[in-house]
Amino acid sequence: MHMFTEPNQQSTNHVLIFDFPVGYHATGTRPNQDYNQTPAKEALYGLVGVPAKEQGHPHISEEFPPEAEDAASQDQIVDADRRIVICHTGRLSGSFAQYLAHDGYVSRIKVYAHPLTGGGAPILLHTHNVDLQPQPQAPNVWYWRNPATLAELLQSVRVDVDAGAAGLDREEVYKLVSKWEFWDVRRPGNERRMPISGFDDAVSFNVINATQNV
Repeated sequence: MHMFTEPNQQSTNHVLIFDFPVGYHATGTRPNQDYNQTPAKEALYGLVGVPAKEQGHPHISEEFPPEAEDAASQDQIVDADRRIVICHTGRLSGSFAQYLAHDGYVSRIKVYAHPLTGGGAPILLHTHNVDLQPQPQAPNVWYWRNPATLAELLQSVRVDVDAGAAGLDREEVYKLVSKWEFWDVRRPGNERRMPISGFDDAVSFNVINATQNV
């Protein structure tokens, strides 16, 4: 299992679903990657949310400048001398989403690199607390896909990583972990973790020494 969201679906008078949809992303970010090859994922998720969407994994690539030999989208072998860009989009959907869309609720998103080949402690690449009050579409804020319907509340996380400053070792292979939490902060000093959360650990990447264009 490489990803999980909770609750998958709950329904009383209203519906609220949290997922990682394919096909949605804010300007300045990249969409989730749909590997479409994980039987356990497809059996559980297949299509999730309102409207139902395939589920995807974080995007990773290198930028400035890109190299001709790099993969066109997902690039999991990244050069240490180029900026690493990580993007991941989460969604709250269903008729109950509009009731969470204000500053009384906060998402806490963390992105880690867990070393797989050299050992050592996980490295925190990104941490971000942001309330669910919708903003104009942009990276790292919650926004309505369609403000007229108030049905799909999205956040497209964008993380820009300098390998050296982040402490990523060259020639190390890392597991990329994206972890999403939601908290009720309406009562100061009495925060409450909400029964909504998700994580993804499907993507691994290798940081290599600087290379030359071929």
